[in-house]
Amino acid sequence: MKIIFLTPFLLLAVGIGFGQEVNITHQEYRSALSNGHRNSDKLPRKSTTTEESFADGKTRGYEKHITENLPPDRSRYINESEFRGKREVRQIIKIGDVSYCKEGDGKWEETNCDRITSFSGNNVLNSEWHRSVVHFETESVTQFRSKITYAVPRSGVSKQMPVLFIEHRTTIDKEGKIVLEESVTGVVGSDEILRRSTTNFEYGLTDLRIEAPIP
Repeated sequence: MKIIFLTPFLLLAVGIGFGQEVNITHQEYRSALSNGHRNSDKLPRKSTTTEESFADGKTRGYEKHITENLPPDRSRYINESEFRGKREVRQIIKIGDVSYCKEGDGKWEETNCDRITSFSGNNVLNSEWHRSVVHFETESVTQFRSKITYAVPRSGVSKQMPVLFIEHRTTIDKEGKIVLEESVTGVVGSDEILRRSTTNFEYGLTDLRIEAPIP
C-alpha cells in the first residue's frame, strides 16, 4: 500500500482545530502528562493504538495495541503485529502483582512477558515542549506537544547521520483525563514519514470484566 506524504501533522489533525501554542518547560510537560495518566488510571477504560511503519513510501508493518484497565489493579493488553509477512499476537493480563502471558496460540503462563523499549537520549540535537487550547469533538481541550530531533548513527563507511524527529501530541479534556494521543516519526528536511500512531481512549465502560485466565 502506497502512502501520500503530507506535512506530518496534517495527518494527525483530523477533528482538531489548533490554537496558538505557548512554550513550556520539560518539567511542566512531564507533570501534565503524569497527571493526565493518573486521572485516567482511576477510571475503567479502553485504549486502542494503531501504528504503521513505512519504508520507501510503502507500508512495512503495522501494530495494534488494545489495553483495558479496570481499577484498582486489573488490566488486559493485546498486541497484534505484522512485519515482513510475519504476524504475531501477544496477550497480557495483570491482576495485582500477578502477570499472565500468552504468545500466539500458546498456553497462558503465570509470568512477566512485558517487552521494555526505550528511546536513547544519545545524539539528541533539539527538544521542545508546547501547550495549546484546541477544539476536540464538541469541546475545548488542552493539547501538549513535544518534539525531539536526533541524529541516528549509521554503520559502514558512510559517516553521515540521518536526522530524524519524533513529534508527540497528547490531548487532555476538562476533567483532566487523556482522550487522544498521536505521534509521528519522520526525516528532517523531507516529507518522509517512518512511523505514525494514534491512540483513542474510551471511558464510561460498565461491563468491563478482567479475570485470571488460569486457576
